[in-house]
Amino acid sequence: MTDSYEDELGEHVARALRSAQAAAVRFALIGCHFYQNDPDDLEPVTDAPADAAILITLRNGKMRRLSYGTLEQGYIVPNGPELRAALQAARTPREEQLDRAAAILASARVNPAAIAADDRLALAEAFEDARTGLLPDAALRQRRYTLLRRYDLYRQGTGILEGWRAMLPPDSSAEATILEVREAFLGDYEIGSIPTCSLQRFEGAR
Repeated sequence: MTDSYEDELGEHVARALRSAQAAAVRFALIGCHFYQNDPDDLEPVTDAPADAAILITLRNGKMRRLSYGTLEQGYIVPNGPELRAALQAARTPREEQLDRAAAILASARVNPAAIAADDRLALAEAFEDARTGLLPDAALRQRRYTLLRRYDLYRQGTGILEGWRAMLPPDSSAEATILEVREAFLGDYEIGSIPTCSLQRFEGAR
């Protein structure tokens, strides 16, 4: 074991163990260490069976069968560069997209783990468009607004609404409705308390 290599998220390791490159990942895991909460409470990985969704570790001198579910909640400390190389080889384009989306959401103070994968991509695109000053069309604004509501992202969503409002003509129905919805985001009550007629106006705003 060495401190020269960054700890790997157990979620990423478990994902790679389910991929077509699983054999290389299993091989690279031998000699690495697992921990769940305390990085000083390490369990050496002694085996990664191909016929079961488990790792074999040693805890207090006793063999432990570590499920992939538990692995996903912890971290793996590599003992060399082999694990990182195996994980990189196992990555798919979608996984790279999800990782980029997670970074964008984290920068917006949104917990990516609390967002479903497909919604994670859509929300990340919303925050990135807001950052770069792109105005989505009315249908896409409505879909993004629905996602913000679904995940209770009221505070984080105000910046997106502000951006839309700034890019719309000041006398448009969309501008007026976005302003009204923004006030609800900033208020002490939830979006669900906005009158239905206001939401219908938002959906039809151009």
